[in-house]
Amino acid sequence: SKPEGQDGAEILDASSMQEIIPEDEEDVSYFVVTLRKARPDSPCGWRLDPTDKKVLYICDLSNDPSAPVQVHNARSTPGRQLREGDYIVAVNGVSGAAQALQAVLKSSTVLEVSIFRPKPFKVVLSTESQPTGLDLRYAPNGKTLVIENLRAGAALESNADLRPRDRILSVCGITGGSEVLLQSFRDNTNIELMIVRPM
Repeated sequence: SKPEGQDGAEILDASSMQEIIPEDEEDVSYFVVTLRKARPDSPCGWRLDPTDKKVLYICDLSNDPSAPVQVHNARSTPGRQLREGDYIVAVNGVSGAAQALQAVLKSSTVLEVSIFRPKPFKVVLSTESQPTGLDLRYAPNGKTLVIENLRAGAALESNADLRPRDRILSVCGITGGSEVLLQSFRDNTNIELMIVRPM
C-alpha cells in the first residue's frame, strides 16, 4: 500500500505518474509543472477552490507577470500553460487531500505540481415533476458547484452520467458565482449542466 502523510494524504512515487501527452499538445490532459517562489509563503498567483476535498480546482489566475504561475505560462507552450479550470492533483508527491495540498503549497519554495485538465461534458435533467436529487457544495466566492451526493430525484431517475465530486461549470448556459448557478437551478425545469470530472 502507498505510504500516507498528514490528513491521510498519499505520498506518491513520482515514477508511477506518467504525463499523458498526445501528439496534439493542445489536448494534454495530465502534465507536471515546476513553480519557484521567493519564500514559502509567497503567493503562487492563483485562487484555489478546495470544495472537492481531494484535489484543488484553479478558479482564477493572477495578472501579475511576476507571479510564479504567470512566469511559468510565459515560458511554456499553450498546451502546458496553467488555466482556470485545471485541477491540482498532487504537489511534491503529495496527493489525496486538498488540505494537505494547500499545506505543501504554503511551505515550499520549489513546487512540482501535477495538473489534470478535464474535458467538459453536458448533462440534461428535467425537474418538472421532481427535484434534481443533487446535494451541492460550493466555496465562498466560488464560481462552480460540486456534487456531494445523489439521492432520489431527476438525476438518479434519468440515469444521468453524474457522480459525487463532479463539478458544475454552468446551468442552462449561465456562468458566474455559485449563487448565480443555484438561482438558475431554481428558475428552470429543463436543466442543462456543463460538467467536469476530476481524476
